[in-house]
Amino acid sequence: MNKNLLNISLPNIPEILYVLIFLLIILGIFIPEFRTIGNILNIAQQGAVLAIIALGSCIITIIGGIDLSLGAVLSLAGMFTALLLKENFNLIISLMGGIGCGLICGLITGIIIAYGNVPSFVATLGMMSMARGISLGLFDGATISGLPKYFRNFANGYIGVIPIPIVIVLICYVILEYLMKREKFGIYIYALGGNQNAARCCGINSKILTMIVYTIGGLLAGIAGIIMVSRLNCGHPTVGIGYEFEAIVAVVVGGTPLEGGWGSLGRTLIGVIIIGVLKNGLMLLGYPSYWQMAIIGVGVVLALIMANMAFIKSKEYINLQT
Repeated sequence: MNKNLLNISLPNIPEILYVLIFLLIILGIFIPEFRTIGNILNIAQQGAVLAIIALGSCIITIIGGIDLSLGAVLSLAGMFTALLLKENFNLIISLMGGIGCGLICGLITGIIIAYGNVPSFVATLGMMSMARGISLGLFDGATISGLPKYFRNFANGYIGVIPIPIVIVLICYVILEYLMKREKFGIYIYALGGNQNAARCCGINSKILTMIVYTIGGLLAGIAGIIMVSRLNCGHPTVGIGYEFEAIVAVVVGGTPLEGGWGSLGRTLIGVIIIGVLKNGLMLLGYPSYWQMAIIGVGVVLALIMANMAFIKSKEYINLQT
């Protein structure tokens, strides 16, 4: 089953890369500022937060779920980290606090969905409201500033010539890709997304697996929140608004169907890059943020159409094989 899924998804990779290459060529020709090293690094650093969230969103989508709370959890984890730093807690404790905050939010969401039999849309919408409310309440809706200067190096420093946020993205990707391709965990996720009843009949504990997947999503949102706070050098209760939707867009642009059953972390990262390049190019062209949203929205619709067509073709392929 896993081999069939790989055979289906591999031919789609060049098409996504063609879109990215086309964008890079067009924007590089018409916008000289776009091809500068500084702008490329800026795109990479800005896209790191979205990339980490999108990895979690991709796994959640593969099991046929959706998570609308990731942006709010990002804000909450960032605010909690900033609050601990403001209170002069140790850096390690502060970082673990932010990651733990995201993990707990994801765990609670997973328990509600798995054991409460609540649809993922409703459960994550509720978690989004709760996390956003707590974020606003931590400091009465104000920004937490005056953080230690050394904390900025977490998101603005380099390991050699590679920005630290990119290193974190690569570490998250490698670990998740290993779990998805080399361990039973990945096989179970694809099976659960493909057919939940069949997965249960095969002995897969769908409740525990669902809970683990949403916990991973929350943990990644916590990591992204720390990077965001470090980059801004302050904690803001609404900084994560919209990231959950951009993550879903990246997943869809990457070719993962919302119905679940199959998908690719690598193509999701390509989707993140496409969104980052497109937003950066539109900004350099002088388009206001609302026009950027409109243009990206058109791209989402087209991506959904392409994803549905690919999904139909994959079903036809499987039927022919069986």
